[in-house]
Amino acid sequence: MKFDAETIAMLRVLLAGIWIKTIGYMTVGAGIFLAPVSRAAQLIIAFGFVLVAVGWSLVYRALVMSRR
Repeated sequence: MKFDAETIAMLRVLLAGIWIKTIGYMTVGAGIFLAPVSRAAQLIIAFGFVLVAVGWSLVYRALVMSRR
C-alpha cells in the first residue's frame, strides 16, 4: 500500500498530536497524585495542560490537512 506525500504528512502531524496529548494527560495525572497543594505539583499539572492543548491543536491541524 502506497501513500502520497500529503497523507504521510497528515499522519505524522496526527500521530505527533496524539503522542503529545497522551504525555500531557499522563503528566496531569502524575501531578494530581503528587498532592496538588504543593507548588511543584501545580507546575507539573499546568505543564500537562499545556501539552494537552498543544496535542489537541496538532490533532485539529491534521483534521484540517485531511480535508484538503
